[in-house]
Amino acid sequence: MQVKVLNVVPARYGTFTTDADRARGREPIAWRDGSLVEYVDVLDGEGGNRRMTLGENVNGQRLPEGTVCDLVCEVTRKSEVVFRRDGSERIAERDKWRVVGMEPAPAGK
Repeated sequence: MQVKVLNVVPARYGTFTTDADRARGREPIAWRDGSLVEYVDVLDGEGGNRRMTLGENVNGQRLPEGTVCDLVCEVTRKSEVVFRRDGSERIAERDKWRVVGMEPAPAGK
């Protein structure tokens, strides 16, 4: 499902692969073309934040940190096994967010 997220601020960009991972010989988390998968931590107007993966078409085309922008995101629901404090397992439903479009927010919003 595609969702438009209005008036958010990119606070930080990064990749899911660290230099320490590479030093240990781990394969980088990368797209098919070899470019690293990036994420953005965005802040909304209410003080909340969310980490979103940047889609392949958005890698390298990101807006500067602190710019108010509108995002187009694909949201998919994934089922994952999570462990409770007592060690037992349960299935958790989690939304995964991928940014497929990013543009500056119109002035005056």
